[in-house]
Amino acid sequence: MAAEEPMQVRRTLTLDLARSVPHGVIMTAGTTFTILIANKVFQAPDWAKAMLLAASPVGMLLGFFSVAFVRRSGWTINRVLFLFCLIESLAFVLAASSGWGTEAPRLTPYVAGMFTAFLSMALSVPLLTQIYRKQYPTEKRGQLFSFSAMLRAGASILAAVFLGKYLDADLQRFDELILLYAGSALVMAFCALGMGTTRLPEMRRAKLFEAFSHVSTDKPFLKLLGSWMILGFGNLFAFALFVEALTNPIYGYSYDTDDSTFITTLIPQVAFILCVFHWGRLFDKWNFYFLRTCINLVFIAGVVIYYCVGGWWGLVIGIALHGIARSGGNVAWSLWTTKFATPDRVADYMSIHTFCTGIRGTIAPFIAFALASRLSLPVAGAISAGLMGIATLMILPDVRLAQAKRKSEMLEVPKD
Repeated sequence: MAAEEPMQVRRTLTLDLARSVPHGVIMTAGTTFTILIANKVFQAPDWAKAMLLAASPVGMLLGFFSVAFVRRSGWTINRVLFLFCLIESLAFVLAASSGWGTEAPRLTPYVAGMFTAFLSMALSVPLLTQIYRKQYPTEKRGQLFSFSAMLRAGASILAAVFLGKYLDADLQRFDELILLYAGSALVMAFCALGMGTTRLPEMRRAKLFEAFSHVSTDKPFLKLLGSWMILGFGNLFAFALFVEALTNPIYGYSYDTDDSTFITTLIPQVAFILCVFHWGRLFDKWNFYFLRTCINLVFIAGVVIYYCVGGWWGLVIGIALHGIARSGGNVAWSLWTTKFATPDRVADYMSIHTFCTGIRGTIAPFIAFALASRLSLPVAGAISAGLMGIATLMILPDVRLAQAKRKSEMLEVPKD
Protein backbone atom coordinates (compact mmCIF):
# COMPACT_ATOMS: atom_id res chain seq x y z
CA MET A 1 0.00 0.00 0.00
CA ALA A 2 1.46 3.34 -1.06
CA ALA A 3 2.18 5.99 1.55
CA GLU A 4 -0.74 8.13 0.45
CA GLU A 5 -3.25 5.28 0.48
CA PRO A 6 -3.87 5.16 4.27
CA MET A 7 -4.70 8.87 4.14
CA GLN A 8 -7.09 8.23 1.23
CA VAL A 9 -8.78 5.43 3.18
CA ARG A 10 -9.16 7.65 6.26
CA ARG A 11 -10.58 10.45 4.15
CA THR A 12 -13.16 8.18 2.52
CA LEU A 13 -14.09 6.57 5.84
CA THR A 14 -14.44 9.93 7.61
CA LEU A 15 -16.71 11.30 4.91
CA ASP A 16 -18.70 8.07 4.70
CA LEU A 17 -19.26 8.25 8.48
CA ALA A 18 -20.34 11.88 8.13
CA ARG A 19 -22.63 10.85 5.29
CA SER A 20 -24.18 8.06 7.40
CA VAL A 21 -25.82 10.48 9.84
CA PRO A 22 -27.98 12.37 7.30
CA HIS A 23 -28.57 9.08 5.49
CA GLY A 24 -29.95 7.62 8.73
CA VAL A 25 -32.25 10.65 9.06
CA ILE A 26 -33.56 10.17 5.51
CA MET A 27 -34.14 6.46 6.15
CA THR A 28 -36.99 7.41 8.50
CA ALA A 29 -38.83 8.80 5.47
CA GLY A 30 -38.94 5.37 3.85
CA THR A 31 -39.62 3.36 6.99
CA THR A 32 -42.19 5.55 8.73
CA PHE A 33 -43.04 9.10 7.80
CA THR A 34 -43.75 9.08 4.07
CA ILE A 35 -46.79 6.83 4.30
CA LEU A 36 -47.82 8.32 7.66
CA ILE A 37 -47.93 11.81 6.11
CA ALA A 38 -49.69 10.45 3.02
CA ASN A 39 -52.43 8.94 5.20
CA LYS A 40 -52.91 11.61 7.85
CA VAL A 41 -52.22 14.82 5.92
CA PHE A 42 -53.37 13.98 2.39
CA GLN A 43 -55.73 11.04 2.96
CA ALA A 44 -53.93 9.69 -0.08
CA PRO A 45 -55.63 7.14 -2.32
CA ASP A 46 -54.12 3.70 -2.79
CA TRP A 47 -52.51 4.56 -6.13
CA ALA A 48 -50.51 7.37 -4.51
CA LYS A 49 -49.28 5.18 -1.66
CA ALA A 50 -48.41 2.45 -4.15
CA MET A 51 -46.25 4.91 -6.10
CA LEU A 52 -44.45 5.99 -2.94
CA LEU A 53 -43.72 2.39 -1.98
CA ALA A 54 -42.62 1.50 -5.51
CA ALA A 55 -40.08 4.33 -5.86
CA SER A 56 -37.07 2.56 -4.30
CA PRO A 57 -37.66 -0.78 -6.08
CA VAL A 58 -38.00 1.08 -9.40
CA GLY A 59 -34.73 2.88 -8.68
CA MET A 60 -33.03 -0.44 -8.02
CA LEU A 61 -34.46 -1.84 -11.25
CA LEU A 62 -32.81 1.08 -13.08
CA GLY A 63 -29.45 0.87 -11.30
CA PHE A 64 -27.70 -0.24 -14.49
CA PHE A 65 -28.64 3.16 -15.98
CA SER A 66 -26.48 5.01 -13.45
CA VAL A 67 -23.48 2.79 -14.26
CA ALA A 68 -23.92 3.29 -18.00
CA PHE A 69 -24.21 7.04 -17.43
CA VAL A 70 -20.86 7.09 -15.60
CA ARG A 71 -19.15 5.19 -18.40
CA ARG A 72 -20.61 7.31 -21.17
CA SER A 73 -20.08 10.67 -19.50
CA GLY A 74 -16.54 10.04 -18.31
CA TRP A 75 -17.44 11.71 -15.01
CA THR A 76 -16.08 10.43 -11.74
CA ILE A 77 -18.45 8.35 -9.63
CA ASN A 78 -18.19 11.05 -6.97
CA ARG A 79 -19.52 13.67 -9.35
CA VAL A 80 -22.45 11.49 -10.42
CA LEU A 81 -23.30 10.71 -6.79
CA PHE A 82 -23.25 14.44 -6.09
CA LEU A 83 -25.71 14.93 -8.96
CA PHE A 84 -28.08 12.22 -7.72
CA CYS A 85 -28.02 13.61 -4.17
CA LEU A 86 -28.65 17.12 -5.48
CA ILE A 87 -31.67 15.86 -7.44
CA GLU A 88 -32.82 14.08 -4.29
CA SER A 89 -32.54 17.30 -2.28
CA LEU A 90 -34.48 19.34 -4.85
CA ALA A 91 -37.13 16.61 -5.02
CA PHE A 92 -37.63 16.82 -1.26
CA VAL A 93 -38.06 20.59 -1.61
CA LEU A 94 -40.75 19.95 -4.22
CA ALA A 95 -42.50 17.56 -1.83
CA ALA A 96 -42.30 20.12 1.00
CA SER A 97 -43.82 22.79 -1.25
CA SER A 98 -47.05 20.78 -1.31
CA GLY A 99 -47.97 22.49 1.96
CA TRP A 100 -47.06 26.03 0.93
CA GLY A 101 -49.31 28.83 -0.23
CA THR A 102 -52.66 27.03 -0.04
CA GLU A 103 -55.05 26.12 2.71
CA ALA A 104 -55.18 22.45 1.71
CA PRO A 105 -51.92 20.58 1.02
CA ARG A 106 -51.56 19.37 -2.56
CA LEU A 107 -51.02 15.68 -3.16
CA THR A 108 -49.39 15.82 -6.63
CA PRO A 109 -46.16 17.68 -5.73
CA TYR A 110 -45.84 15.57 -2.59
CA VAL A 111 -46.02 12.26 -4.46
CA ALA A 112 -43.86 13.51 -7.36
CA GLY A 113 -41.19 14.89 -5.04
CA MET A 114 -40.98 11.89 -2.71
CA PHE A 115 -41.01 9.43 -5.62
CA THR A 116 -38.14 11.24 -7.36
CA ALA A 117 -36.14 11.49 -4.13
CA PHE A 118 -36.39 7.76 -3.36
CA LEU A 119 -35.68 6.91 -7.00
CA SER A 120 -32.49 9.00 -6.99
CA MET A 121 -31.34 7.47 -3.72
CA ALA A 122 -31.71 3.94 -5.10
CA LEU A 123 -29.83 4.81 -8.29
CA SER A 124 -26.78 5.66 -6.17
CA VAL A 125 -26.35 2.19 -4.65
CA PRO A 126 -24.20 0.49 -7.33
CA LEU A 127 -21.90 3.52 -7.48
CA LEU A 128 -21.27 3.53 -3.73
CA THR A 129 -20.20 -0.10 -3.85
CA GLN A 130 -17.64 0.78 -6.51
CA ILE A 131 -16.21 3.45 -4.19
CA TYR A 132 -15.93 0.91 -1.35
CA ARG A 133 -14.14 -1.50 -3.71
CA LYS A 134 -11.68 1.14 -4.85
CA GLN A 135 -11.02 3.05 -1.64
CA TYR A 136 -11.13 0.37 1.09
CA PRO A 137 -8.47 -2.35 1.34
CA THR A 138 -9.73 -5.91 0.77
CA GLU A 139 -8.69 -7.17 4.19
CA LYS A 140 -10.65 -4.47 6.06
CA ARG A 141 -13.49 -3.57 3.69
CA GLY A 142 -16.22 -5.27 5.73
CA GLN A 143 -15.09 -3.71 9.00
CA LEU A 144 -14.84 -0.21 7.55
CA PHE A 145 -18.26 -0.50 5.94
CA SER A 146 -19.80 -1.78 9.18
CA PHE A 147 -18.80 1.42 11.02
CA SER A 148 -20.93 3.52 8.71
CA ALA A 149 -23.77 0.96 8.81
CA MET A 150 -23.76 1.10 12.62
CA LEU A 151 -23.81 4.89 12.69
CA ARG A 152 -26.55 5.02 10.06
CA ALA A 153 -28.78 2.66 12.05
CA GLY A 154 -28.21 4.63 15.27
CA ALA A 155 -29.02 7.93 13.57
CA SER A 156 -32.17 6.37 12.14
CA ILE A 157 -33.39 5.28 15.58
CA LEU A 158 -32.78 8.68 17.18
CA ALA A 159 -34.30 10.54 14.24
CA ALA A 160 -37.41 8.36 14.29
CA VAL A 161 -37.96 9.08 18.00
CA PHE A 162 -37.44 12.84 17.86
CA LEU A 163 -39.09 13.45 14.51
CA GLY A 164 -42.07 11.34 15.54
CA LYS A 165 -42.60 13.54 18.60
CA TYR A 166 -42.11 16.64 16.47
CA LEU A 167 -44.89 15.58 14.11
CA ASP A 168 -47.14 14.46 16.96
CA ALA A 169 -47.08 18.02 18.30
CA ASP A 170 -48.32 19.45 15.00
CA LEU A 171 -48.81 17.32 11.91
CA GLN A 172 -49.03 20.40 9.70
CA ARG A 173 -45.29 20.89 10.19
CA PHE A 174 -44.66 18.00 7.82
CA ASP A 175 -43.10 20.42 5.31
CA GLU A 176 -40.39 21.32 7.84
CA LEU A 177 -39.62 17.64 8.31
CA ILE A 178 -39.25 17.17 4.55
CA LEU A 179 -36.99 20.23 4.33
CA LEU A 180 -34.79 18.51 6.92
CA TYR A 181 -34.57 15.58 4.50
CA ALA A 182 -33.63 18.02 1.72
CA GLY A 183 -30.82 19.46 3.82
CA SER A 184 -29.64 15.97 4.74
CA ALA A 185 -29.45 14.98 1.08
CA LEU A 186 -27.38 18.10 0.37
CA VAL A 187 -24.90 17.14 3.11
CA MET A 188 -24.69 13.64 1.59
CA ALA A 189 -23.94 15.21 -1.80
CA PHE A 190 -20.86 17.06 -0.57
CA CYS A 191 -19.66 14.05 1.44
CA ALA A 192 -19.80 11.87 -1.68
CA LEU A 193 -17.96 14.52 -3.70
CA GLY A 194 -15.15 14.63 -1.16
CA MET A 195 -14.53 10.88 -0.89
CA GLY A 196 -11.56 9.35 -2.63
CA THR A 197 -11.90 9.97 -6.36
CA THR A 198 -13.21 6.87 -8.12
CA ARG A 199 -13.52 6.37 -11.87
CA LEU A 200 -14.74 3.73 -14.28
CA PRO A 201 -13.15 3.21 -17.69
CA GLU A 202 -14.80 5.64 -20.08
CA MET A 203 -16.82 4.02 -22.87
CA ARG A 204 -18.53 6.59 -25.08
CA ARG A 205 -20.55 3.83 -26.75
CA ALA A 206 -21.29 1.82 -23.63
CA LYS A 207 -24.52 -0.11 -24.13
CA LEU A 208 -27.25 0.53 -21.61
CA PHE A 209 -27.80 -3.17 -20.87
CA GLU A 210 -24.16 -4.20 -21.20
CA ALA A 211 -23.93 -5.13 -17.51
CA PHE A 212 -26.32 -8.02 -18.06
CA SER A 213 -23.74 -9.80 -20.23
CA HIS A 214 -21.99 -10.89 -17.03
CA VAL A 215 -24.97 -13.03 -16.06
CA SER A 216 -24.33 -15.41 -18.96
CA THR A 217 -20.53 -15.42 -18.74
CA ASP A 218 -20.05 -15.71 -14.97
CA LYS A 219 -21.74 -18.91 -13.74
CA PRO A 220 -20.95 -18.50 -10.00
CA PHE A 221 -22.43 -15.01 -10.18
CA LEU A 222 -25.56 -16.33 -11.90
CA LYS A 223 -25.98 -19.08 -9.29
CA LEU A 224 -25.65 -16.63 -6.41
CA LEU A 225 -28.17 -14.30 -8.06
CA GLY A 226 -30.64 -17.19 -8.26
CA SER A 227 -30.05 -18.19 -4.65
CA TRP A 228 -30.36 -14.60 -3.49
CA MET A 229 -33.60 -14.14 -5.42
CA ILE A 230 -35.23 -17.10 -3.65
CA LEU A 231 -33.80 -16.01 -0.29
CA GLY A 232 -35.05 -12.47 -0.86
CA PHE A 233 -38.58 -13.61 -1.65
CA GLY A 234 -38.63 -15.68 1.54
CA ASN A 235 -37.25 -12.86 3.64
CA LEU A 236 -39.51 -10.18 2.16
CA PHE A 237 -42.48 -12.50 2.59
CA ALA A 238 -41.74 -12.65 6.32
CA PHE A 239 -40.83 -8.97 6.60
CA ALA A 240 -44.07 -7.80 4.97
CA LEU A 241 -46.12 -9.53 7.69
CA PHE A 242 -44.12 -8.60 10.81
CA VAL A 243 -46.32 -5.63 11.70
CA GLU A 244 -49.49 -7.14 10.26
CA ALA A 245 -49.14 -10.17 12.56
CA LEU A 246 -48.97 -7.96 15.66
CA THR A 247 -51.66 -5.40 14.86
CA ASN A 248 -54.36 -7.38 13.04
CA PRO A 249 -56.68 -9.05 15.60
CA ILE A 250 -57.36 -12.01 13.30
CA TYR A 251 -53.92 -13.36 14.23
CA GLY A 252 -54.67 -13.26 17.96
CA TYR A 253 -52.25 -10.55 19.16
CA SER A 254 -53.63 -7.03 18.52
CA TYR A 255 -50.73 -5.20 20.21
CA ASP A 256 -50.95 -1.42 20.51
CA THR A 257 -48.65 1.00 18.67
CA ASP A 258 -46.02 1.21 21.42
CA ASP A 259 -45.64 -2.56 21.80
CA SER A 260 -45.62 -3.09 18.04
CA THR A 261 -42.94 -0.42 17.56
CA PHE A 262 -40.86 -1.90 20.39
CA ILE A 263 -40.95 -5.36 18.81
CA THR A 264 -40.69 -4.57 15.11
CA THR A 265 -38.40 -1.51 15.20
CA LEU A 266 -36.43 -1.05 18.42
CA ILE A 267 -35.37 -4.65 19.05
CA PRO A 268 -34.12 -5.47 15.51
CA GLN A 269 -32.40 -2.08 15.19
CA VAL A 270 -30.54 -2.53 18.48
CA ALA A 271 -29.56 -6.06 17.43
CA PHE A 272 -28.36 -4.62 14.11
CA ILE A 273 -26.15 -2.03 15.80
CA LEU A 274 -24.66 -4.52 18.25
CA CYS A 275 -23.82 -7.14 15.62
CA VAL A 276 -23.01 -5.40 12.34
CA PHE A 277 -19.33 -4.81 13.14
CA HIS A 278 -18.82 -8.49 13.99
CA TRP A 279 -20.37 -9.50 10.68
CA GLY A 280 -18.09 -7.01 8.95
CA ARG A 281 -15.04 -8.70 10.45
CA LEU A 282 -16.33 -12.10 9.42
CA PHE A 283 -16.91 -10.81 5.89
CA ASP A 284 -13.22 -9.98 5.70
CA LYS A 285 -12.04 -13.30 7.20
CA TRP A 286 -14.43 -15.99 5.97
CA ASN A 287 -15.15 -17.18 2.46
CA PHE A 288 -18.36 -15.65 1.22
CA TYR A 289 -20.34 -18.87 0.70
CA PHE A 290 -19.83 -19.95 4.30
CA LEU A 291 -20.72 -16.47 5.60
CA ARG A 292 -23.89 -16.35 3.48
CA THR A 293 -24.92 -19.78 4.76
CA CYS A 294 -24.50 -18.72 8.39
CA ILE A 295 -26.54 -15.56 7.83
CA ASN A 296 -29.27 -17.57 6.13
CA LEU A 297 -29.50 -20.01 9.05
CA VAL A 298 -29.95 -17.14 11.52
CA PHE A 299 -32.67 -15.68 9.28
CA ILE A 300 -34.45 -19.06 9.19
CA ALA A 301 -34.24 -19.48 12.97
CA GLY A 302 -35.65 -15.99 13.52
CA VAL A 303 -38.61 -16.49 11.17
CA VAL A 304 -39.49 -19.92 12.61
CA ILE A 305 -39.42 -18.65 16.20
CA TYR A 306 -41.35 -15.46 15.37
CA TYR A 307 -44.15 -17.09 13.39
CA CYS A 308 -44.27 -20.65 14.64
CA VAL A 309 -43.41 -20.35 18.37
CA GLY A 310 -45.23 -17.08 18.98
CA GLY A 311 -46.09 -15.53 22.32
CA TRP A 312 -44.31 -12.46 23.68
CA TRP A 313 -40.92 -14.13 24.09
CA GLY A 314 -41.20 -15.97 20.81
CA LEU A 315 -41.84 -12.68 19.03
CA VAL A 316 -39.01 -10.90 20.86
CA ILE A 317 -36.41 -13.63 20.32
CA GLY A 318 -37.49 -14.20 16.73
CA ILE A 319 -37.30 -10.54 15.76
CA ALA A 320 -33.96 -10.15 17.58
CA LEU A 321 -32.50 -13.03 15.55
CA HIS A 322 -33.89 -11.43 12.42
CA GLY A 323 -32.15 -8.17 13.37
CA ILE A 324 -28.86 -10.03 13.92
CA ALA A 325 -29.17 -11.71 10.54
CA ARG A 326 -30.19 -8.46 8.87
CA SER A 327 -27.00 -6.79 10.09
CA GLY A 328 -24.97 -9.54 8.44
CA GLY A 329 -27.20 -9.44 5.38
CA ASN A 330 -26.62 -5.70 5.06
CA VAL A 331 -22.85 -6.18 4.93
CA ALA A 332 -23.11 -9.12 2.53
CA TRP A 333 -25.71 -7.43 0.30
CA SER A 334 -23.69 -4.23 0.00
CA LEU A 335 -20.23 -5.71 -0.53
CA TRP A 336 -20.50 -9.23 -1.97
CA THR A 337 -19.87 -8.13 -5.55
CA THR A 338 -16.44 -6.83 -4.47
CA LYS A 339 -15.43 -10.48 -3.98
CA PHE A 340 -16.60 -11.69 -7.37
CA ALA A 341 -16.17 -8.88 -9.88
CA THR A 342 -12.96 -7.53 -11.34
CA PRO A 343 -12.08 -4.10 -9.87
CA ASP A 344 -13.62 -2.00 -12.67
CA ARG A 345 -16.79 -4.15 -12.95
CA VAL A 346 -18.06 -4.02 -9.36
CA ALA A 347 -20.64 -1.34 -10.19
CA ASP A 348 -21.88 -3.41 -13.16
CA TYR A 349 -22.32 -6.51 -11.01
CA MET A 350 -23.99 -4.47 -8.29
CA SER A 351 -26.41 -2.90 -10.76
CA ILE A 352 -27.60 -6.39 -11.78
CA HIS A 353 -27.88 -7.33 -8.11
CA THR A 354 -29.99 -4.25 -7.35
CA PHE A 355 -32.08 -4.95 -10.46
CA CYS A 356 -32.99 -8.36 -9.05
CA THR A 357 -33.62 -6.78 -5.64
CA GLY A 358 -36.00 -4.32 -7.26
CA ILE A 359 -37.96 -7.14 -8.90
CA ARG A 360 -38.50 -9.06 -5.68
CA GLY A 361 -39.03 -5.87 -3.67
CA THR A 362 -41.89 -4.93 -5.98
CA ILE A 363 -43.56 -8.34 -6.17
CA ALA A 364 -43.01 -10.01 -2.78
CA PRO A 365 -45.22 -7.75 -0.58
CA PHE A 366 -48.22 -8.26 -2.88
CA ILE A 367 -47.78 -12.03 -2.78
CA ALA A 368 -47.33 -11.96 0.98
CA PHE A 369 -50.52 -10.03 1.68
CA ALA A 370 -52.51 -12.03 -0.87
CA LEU A 371 -51.54 -15.29 0.84
CA ALA A 372 -51.60 -13.98 4.42
CA SER A 373 -55.39 -13.72 4.51
CA ARG A 374 -55.63 -17.39 3.55
CA LEU A 375 -52.87 -18.79 5.77
CA SER A 376 -52.15 -19.04 9.46
CA LEU A 377 -48.99 -17.37 10.75
CA PRO A 378 -47.16 -20.69 11.30
CA VAL A 379 -47.83 -21.68 7.69
CA ALA A 380 -46.65 -18.27 6.46
CA GLY A 381 -43.50 -18.66 8.55
CA ALA A 382 -42.93 -22.16 7.21
CA ILE A 383 -43.20 -20.92 3.61
CA SER A 384 -40.73 -18.12 4.31
CA ALA A 385 -38.28 -20.44 6.08
CA GLY A 386 -38.69 -23.04 3.34
CA LEU A 387 -37.74 -20.58 0.62
CA MET A 388 -34.69 -19.44 2.57
CA GLY A 389 -33.78 -23.09 3.16
CA ILE A 390 -33.91 -23.81 -0.58
CA ALA A 391 -31.68 -20.78 -1.23
CA THR A 392 -29.18 -22.08 1.33
CA LEU A 393 -29.15 -25.60 -0.12
CA MET A 394 -28.33 -24.12 -3.52
CA ILE A 395 -24.99 -22.78 -2.28
CA LEU A 396 -24.04 -25.54 0.19
CA PRO A 397 -22.00 -27.44 -2.44
CA ASP A 398 -19.98 -24.29 -2.97
CA VAL A 399 -19.09 -23.91 0.71
CA ARG A 400 -16.53 -26.73 0.61
CA LEU A 401 -15.28 -25.64 -2.78
CA ALA A 402 -14.85 -22.07 -1.57
CA GLN A 403 -13.06 -23.20 1.58
CA ALA A 404 -10.69 -25.34 -0.46
CA LYS A 405 -9.97 -22.49 -2.83
CA ARG A 406 -10.20 -19.56 -0.42
CA LYS A 407 -6.94 -18.15 -1.74
CA SER A 408 -8.04 -18.46 -5.36
CA GLU A 409 -8.56 -15.47 -7.64
CA MET A 410 -12.35 -15.68 -7.33
CA LEU A 411 -12.43 -15.06 -3.60
CA GLU A 412 -9.24 -13.06 -3.13
CA VAL A 413 -9.33 -10.27 -5.69
CA PRO A 414 -5.89 -8.68 -6.06
CA LYS A 415 -5.42 -5.14 -4.79
CA ASP A 416 -5.44 -2.42 -7.38
